[in-house]
Amino acid sequence: MSSMNATHGLVRFSVRLVLLVTVVVLLSAKKCSSLKWASKEVVAGWLYEDGVLDRDSVDLRNAGVSRSDVRDGNCSMDTIVALQSLFNATNGARWVNNTGWGMSDAMCCSWYGVQCHVHSHHAVVTDLELSNNNLNGSVPDELAQSISLQQALISLHMAGNRIKRLPENIGLLTQLAVLDVSENSGSLNLPASLGNTSLVYLHVGNGTEHPPYEGVELIQVPVSLSSLKKLRVLDLNHNSLDGMLDPGIFQLHHLQVLDLGLGNVGIVFPATGFSGVRKLQRLNLDYTLVYELPENLGVLQDLQSLSVQAMPGVYGGNIPDSIGQLSSLTYLSFAQNYNLKGPVPAAIWNLTNLEYMDISYNMAKGTWPDTFEHHQKLAYLEMGAMFYGNLPDILGQLTGLVHFGIRTNQLSGPLPVSLGNLTKLTFFNVAGNGLNGTIPESYQSFLPNVKGYNCQMDSNNFACPIPKFVPANCDATCSGVDV
Repeated sequence: MSSMNATHGLVRFSVRLVLLVTVVVLLSAKKCSSLKWASKEVVAGWLYEDGVLDRDSVDLRNAGVSRSDVRDGNCSMDTIVALQSLFNATNGARWVNNTGWGMSDAMCCSWYGVQCHVHSHHAVVTDLELSNNNLNGSVPDELAQSISLQQALISLHMAGNRIKRLPENIGLLTQLAVLDVSENSGSLNLPASLGNTSLVYLHVGNGTEHPPYEGVELIQVPVSLSSLKKLRVLDLNHNSLDGMLDPGIFQLHHLQVLDLGLGNVGIVFPATGFSGVRKLQRLNLDYTLVYELPENLGVLQDLQSLSVQAMPGVYGGNIPDSIGQLSSLTYLSFAQNYNLKGPVPAAIWNLTNLEYMDISYNMAKGTWPDTFEHHQKLAYLEMGAMFYGNLPDILGQLTGLVHFGIRTNQLSGPLPVSLGNLTKLTFFNVAGNGLNGTIPESYQSFLPNVKGYNCQMDSNNFACPIPKFVPANCDATCSGVDV
């Protein structure tokens, strides 16, 4: 008993150093998986910011903790029991790599996927990296029952496996800061006890382009997630959420990434809208039924990416006028939102930092700005909404464009000569409009560089004959004579 108490005392004594050395794991461990929305350096920075790591000891990142040092330490018995339980419960014999697992070796830090900190020849496990390793089964309760893991485990990576269930007592792992169980097949639970952890990064969604039934499916987000006050990344992409999200999620003041897209239905924002998540940098609501976007969208001054694309999309309401206040935005998509019928706010053209803009295939009516001289960063532009009239000459100011698409609008009149300034174009689609007149000779500056189906000029009324410099793959159609 005294030996066990001494071991537990040593674990408690080592907790501070364990957390510090986690920087080494996050920054340099070759086995550590790639985080989807944040680099390992960024995650380590968050841990510093929250006081989990001590900046005064940052030199430990270069302290030379090596795999040979790790192998000299023995793991505690409760750690061995917990890890062996995980191995047995997830069909460890069929893992892609199970080196060291399934044996009575007390030096568990030499096992595949186990990262440790060693202090006085005793080791504590800080990170489990078992992504894409063919784990098949449920994570056992024993993993969270280990006192050593409760005090030291900071990151748990199990993405790309066949995990069926997380333990209901996972909240006992109070130091857990990174949890990635994305791209697991079947339906996966989110235990309510997760609210007791120290998560800064939570990724549960499938993260692929497959239908929801092929990936992780959730029915409800537990209210306890609103207790994760340190959370920066909440990625529930490709799940089956329903009903109103707990308003507390929108009070996670440190949240920087909120991904609810691809397969989620019935998202209703709270009355406070986005006022509690002003640090958001990325918001993804793709393939999500959003009943109405909050009018205070403009409070997200740090937002860099906003995507609300593909059916069923936004149900009711308009694009808020306050979108023009998103001065940091570089990526914007409302593509294929067939239920979006309100006008495209003129304020949208205030977004001069945009690099990608797609508002194609919806019923929202739009107008062009007076000038594009301040939109030199724009490289991708799809305007297949309900735009009317002639194409403006100011489009020639977008000299950084690589992709230009205005398919199936209500456009008419001739193509502007100024588009010949867009010499970087590799995609050009003006099909399905009522454009007429002669195709300008200035288009020789880019049309030869637009290959295959990337060039589409059909279903228009250009003057005959089509100029010889227009490639056949553009399929330009003509009728009548040049006027």
